[in-house]
Amino acid sequence: AITSGAGDLLLVRCTLSTNLSLAGKASAAYGGGIWQNGGNLRLAESLLHLNKTAAGAGFEGGAMNQIPGGGAYGGAVSIVTGAIWLTNSTLSGNLALGGDGSSQGNVGSGFGGGVFNSATLQAVNSTIFGSGTSRGAMERNIASNSCG
Repeated sequence: AITSGAGDLLLVRCTLSTNLSLAGKASAAYGGGIWQNGGNLRLAESLLHLNKTAAGAGFEGGAMNQIPGGGAYGGAVSIVTGAIWLTNSTLSGNLALGGDGSSQGNVGSGFGGGVFNSATLQAVNSTIFGSGTSRGAMERNIASNSCG
C-alpha cells in the first residue's frame, strides 16, 4: 500500500492488490491501496484489485459510555483533500468495512468501496466495479449451556 501526504503522486502501469488498511480500537481506516492526505493522485494504465480498509471495533467504556466502531474510507483509494485522475485504469473488488459495534450497537460505516474522495474525480477509459461498503456488526453476547 502507498501513503502520501501533501504532494502529487503519479502511478503508471502499477498493480496494487490484496493490501489492507487496518485500524485499531474504534479508529477510522483510510485507503486500502492508496491513502493520499493532500495533493493530487494520477493513475494511468493501473489496476487496484481486492484491497480493503477495515475500521476498528467500538467498545463499552466506563460508566456505560458506548464508543462506536470507526468508519472505513476508500477500499482502494482514499483522498482526503485533492483530486484523482484515472486514465485507462481499473479498480475492482475493493471493500471498505466499518468497525463492529458494542453490545448496544454503534457500528461504524464504510464509505467508498472503490474510491472515497472529498474533491474531484475524473475518469477516462477507466472502470470502477465490483467494490462495496459494509457497516460493522453489532456485538452479540450468546450464552451456551449444555447438559450431559
